[in-house]
Amino acid sequence: MAGCSLDLPGDRSWTKTEHLVWNDLCSNRGGRVDLSQFDETDLPCQPNLIDGDVPDNRILSNPFITVIFTDPEYSSRLHRGWAEFKCLKLSNILDLSYSQISISIFFKQSNFPHGIMLLETRIDNSLGFFDVQVDGSFDADRISVAGTLFLRNNVTIEGDTDLFGAHFSNDIEVVNSHFNGFLNLDSSVVGGDLTLTSTSVLGDLNLSEMSIAGKLSINDSEFGSEFKDAASLRFADIGGNAYLENSIFHHGLNMDSASIGGFLLPRNGSRFGKPEGLDVAIDLQFAQIGNSVSFGGAIFEGQVYAEDIHIDGSMYLRGDATFQNGIDLNSSFIGGQLHFGDSSFSGFIDLSNAIVAEEILISSSNTIHGVPSWGEQLFLNLRNATAKAIEGELFAWKKEDGSWIKADLTGFKYEGFGGMLVDLEDADRNMANASADQLIEWLETTQRVQSAQYSPQSYQQLAYVLNVAGKEREAKSVLFAKYEHQRLAQNTSLKLKIWLTIAGWVWGHGVYPQYALYWFAGLVALGIAFACGGNAPAEVKGFWARLWYSNAPELKGFWARLWYSIDIALPFVQIDEAHSQIKHNCGLVGVLFHFQKLLGFGLATVFIGALTVLGG
Repeated sequence: MAGCSLDLPGDRSWTKTEHLVWNDLCSNRGGRVDLSQFDETDLPCQPNLIDGDVPDNRILSNPFITVIFTDPEYSSRLHRGWAEFKCLKLSNILDLSYSQISISIFFKQSNFPHGIMLLETRIDNSLGFFDVQVDGSFDADRISVAGTLFLRNNVTIEGDTDLFGAHFSNDIEVVNSHFNGFLNLDSSVVGGDLTLTSTSVLGDLNLSEMSIAGKLSINDSEFGSEFKDAASLRFADIGGNAYLENSIFHHGLNMDSASIGGFLLPRNGSRFGKPEGLDVAIDLQFAQIGNSVSFGGAIFEGQVYAEDIHIDGSMYLRGDATFQNGIDLNSSFIGGQLHFGDSSFSGFIDLSNAIVAEEILISSSNTIHGVPSWGEQLFLNLRNATAKAIEGELFAWKKEDGSWIKADLTGFKYEGFGGMLVDLEDADRNMANASADQLIEWLETTQRVQSAQYSPQSYQQLAYVLNVAGKEREAKSVLFAKYEHQRLAQNTSLKLKIWLTIAGWVWGHGVYPQYALYWFAGLVALGIAFACGGNAPAEVKGFWARLWYSNAPELKGFWARLWYSIDIALPFVQIDEAHSQIKHNCGLVGVLFHFQKLLGFGLATVFIGALTVLGG
């Protein structure tokens, strides 16, 4: 034919349109073919939008496509390296399976009523579908594309899309496309980025065990509205950032054991539902995150399950996110900070055995990151967790009704209270500047469930932090509160309760050993009262005379009585040997001084023991 020295093979009955298309491609050495140019109608370009029969000059056959792209004699004439078909309807299934194609192929505003099959096809350049309707399935298991795969501009695939084990040297761009079945990229390899923007998948989205060298971008999309299981990124390996923004995952997202080299960002209006039979909105168990995680603005209808997650950066729960059914960070590692801030939290937040290398920020100044909104059933579990510091305003530990949240701080280890940017007039609300009474209230009220049983570690930890900060007075108050907690605990025996009551009053549980000095001073004063020398006045008769007047002439005057009382009450030392020779005419007074001596011995022993413990 004119313009091309190579005609189509003679072993088939090719249509007139196919001869015209080949002539165009051969003459132009590839390029674009608009099939609507072969008729003089005003019909829409898109064949599936035409009412009635599609004109014959819009229709090509699969054998024609196969010959011109897979037969080297014909494909070698397409020197431009690409071919584009527009306004095409394929008469049968597009099947290029097990073929080697050396150029890029693009289809625009075309229709494939019988589906597409590209099993193990090798394409040395790119493959693109733009504003295309596929009425069947798209089967491309183990396809290999050396360039980029484009599915853009209102691509609709009515059946399932299977790209299992596929390999793409560059990117996959899926923009404004609709998959009415499942989209399966399980075990596929992408040498660049994977983008899903303004796209819907009614069935299962399966990106399990994918390897993506660049970033994953999922934006303004919707998944699984007609499927019962979670979308999957299990064991996926993503070299860059993972953006999951303003998208709906109707039955949640499973990222179990996924590896992400950069940021993980499920945020900015994304909503995560729950799979049937499970209460997990996003599964991040054993995931490895090379930078930070941010949930700002996202809604999680089920649990955020992130047990044993490893995050090299920080985790940001702040930013007006909604966590409707708790967060599981058991045994997790966070290399930066953990921010709560101005988000809504309900359910059980489990940080047991977690390690946070920097601060846990419950809140920051209202003008920066705000205060959490705690749900009625909120429980914060920090049992055996570790953090460099804990930071927050005291009222941030309270719900909107003013009641304290429930928490378990047993075994929680932290090195200090972080500082915040706060207004000076509100500085005392910061935990770092709180009084001992405020911190003890925080410790005891948040743990009111655990406080029924004696649990000293949280008191010891708080006292340690205050001591390190140079607040010895506040630290002593906390240690004293520890013993009072033991005294009031339900699992403390009656015998020990009595002993702790005496210990608290007499020597301040060893925290305030000077209490023993106060009691000693009182004991000496009582001895002075007992040691009223001389005869009883005439008006004092009987018992009171015997009790208050010793009739010992040596104990006349205040100073004599003072030194005598001190000498009797003070063990181990004798101030005046003559004091031991004094005889009291009243036996009861003598008994009282013997009792004073015993009490003095006990107080001195306790005082020395307390000083030894504190000094050691």
